[in-house]
Amino acid sequence: MDVLVANSRFSTVHHTLTFHFCSAQCRDRFLEIPALYTGAQRTANILPIPKRRNLRIATGSPDALDDACRRIQTLMGVTSVSAKGRRLRVDYDLRQVSLHQIEAEAQGAGITFSGGLHALQRSLWRFFEHNELENAAHAGTRACCSRPPTPH
Repeated sequence: MDVLVANSRFSTVHHTLTFHFCSAQCRDRFLEIPALYTGAQRTANILPIPKRRNLRIATGSPDALDDACRRIQTLMGVTSVSAKGRRLRVDYDLRQVSLHQIEAEAQGAGITFSGGLHALQRSLWRFFEHNELENAAHAGTRACCSRPPTPH
């Protein structure tokens, strides 16, 4: 996305270069995994990474749940969000938004997610999402979580 520097309210410095962003969400996403945006990639290889998560809700009023759905839907990359009973289903593009950002929006609306095994499951999802993005960032170098990048 093209961002006019004069209009940019969101920026960060990475390896002595200043990057400007259209929103705080985009800046935060960049800070999570800068290699995804600064590495050499062919445009044809930049495809969505679709995810669907069913999140179990421990506490939150119906109004808080409605607010959480509205807040999550405004995040770039979220394609759908729905609540049914004590569950929140979210479909999103991992290249644009992470589970961590989605959880933060829901918690900001007053939703608390279930603990125990579901908390462990969400932790694993976040871990795997980060690995998947790291692999996508280094796709051209043939790097993987089990082998280092090959020199060019």
